[in-house]
Amino acid sequence: KNLLYSYYASRVPKDESSYDKNELPPDLSKIKAHKRSNTACQECHPYDDLWVERVSRLLDLKPEELLARAEVAVNRVESIKKNVQRGRKRRVRIQEELASLPIVKNISVEKAAELETRLEQYPGVSLVARPKRYYSRLSLYYGTLSKDTLVGRGGLEAQYDVELQGRPGKRIKEIVLKTLQVDKVIFDMPPQAGHDLFLTLDLDVQRLAESALSGLGDKNGSIVVMDTETGEILALASCPGFDLNTFNLDYTRLASDPRKPLLNRPLQAALPPGSTFKPITALSALAGGEIAPSTQFYCGGKLMIGDRFRHCTSTHYQMRLEEAMEHSCNIYFYETAKRLEGVNLENKARAFGLGEKTGIDLPFEGAGLVPVTRSLGERLNLSIGQGELLTTPLQMTRMMATVANGGKLVSPHLLRKVVSLEEDLPWESASGGSRKKGTVSISPEHLKVLRNALRRVVINGTARGKGLDVLEVAGKTGTSQTGTKGVYHAWF
Repeated sequence: KNLLYSYYASRVPKDESSYDKNELPPDLSKIKAHKRSNTACQECHPYDDLWVERVSRLLDLKPEELLARAEVAVNRVESIKKNVQRGRKRRVRIQEELASLPIVKNISVEKAAELETRLEQYPGVSLVARPKRYYSRLSLYYGTLSKDTLVGRGGLEAQYDVELQGRPGKRIKEIVLKTLQVDKVIFDMPPQAGHDLFLTLDLDVQRLAESALSGLGDKNGSIVVMDTETGEILALASCPGFDLNTFNLDYTRLASDPRKPLLNRPLQAALPPGSTFKPITALSALAGGEIAPSTQFYCGGKLMIGDRFRHCTSTHYQMRLEEAMEHSCNIYFYETAKRLEGVNLENKARAFGLGEKTGIDLPFEGAGLVPVTRSLGERLNLSIGQGELLTTPLQMTRMMATVANGGKLVSPHLLRKVVSLEEDLPWESASGGSRKKGTVSISPEHLKVLRNALRRVVINGTARGKGLDVLEVAGKTGTSQTGTKGVYHAWF
């Protein structure tokens, strides 16, 4: 939590002294002064010329602009009153007519201090402090709030709104109907502070991910960094992003931006994974006995299947599994897919968590799609991560983590613990924490072969020369079609 305060200059929309308490007050809209924003509200408030002049000078606002803002607040009260009267079919008085309503929002601390210390010079004006939250400029979708309140509407703020909110205070008052004045306080309960959330994020890693994405220019992208053993998210970055501090002001522009900055790409961008899917094809065929680590297929650059050629990125000649993974040979995996039953490949993909939400503790996660293959052509497309297959970067991160940790399907999460005044609650006990875990059965022999193959990708294969070999990284590159000629999705 990072809680600051936003200061508001407020006015009571109508002064009680302006009418007889034994009579119902007139509708505010019928008062002449409220129909002209360039006229002081002398019919409602005494000394209005004085407060308008002084407040406008203090806050650097034109008097007519200040009065226009006051008129908006007055009209809002009037609308509430009309709705109440329409429901009760008689004229009534409502408490809002005597309540202090915000006229100028987000006053600086310096101006608020000056106003507070000299309130006697601003007749009818009060200062109200309301809590607000400040967000780091990191584009991780920490959260969004509903306007002018502190209710989570997106990100972690929505997921853990109950923990953050705490308990509001309550006060029950007895009010005299005729004057709307408080006669006595019947019940008073103080508010209770909300909990603190401790996240799994590593700020240095998050900043590095943001920095890397900022170098993409006009391209979109995402980065997920996750602990392969625990599922703790160390970084979650999406490009382009937006500044949560100005979200309300920027929303119209963001919503119409063709680059879709409101899309949280790590968990909402459902895309064909391309060759990063090939480890699943390999494990499916190895488990079913359709191929062995030593099985060889010939790649001549293209392969006639049915009445059409299927192409590879190069001519690789005779290849075993590790070599085929290293150089991402499509022909090898086409030949493998010809021997596979489609249902086995689909089931293996689902076993690795594809086609379903990972259960990360963020709202609006996408599920992706593992299609049912009804023909050889569809199965060939699936074997190299193309066709109707759709996955999110977060799903593919968990899939590769399962290979790295030996078959444990971890549950990605951002919350490490909840801290309250009473106790510390671990992530599993928090209301938003998901525990969708499981295991994937992988033969130790097959796992060793696949890990060696993925290491070769970095040393001499399609990811060579990127500086990853010195870090002893293993992984898989992937390129998939976007539907636009010459434009592709690139994965690692």
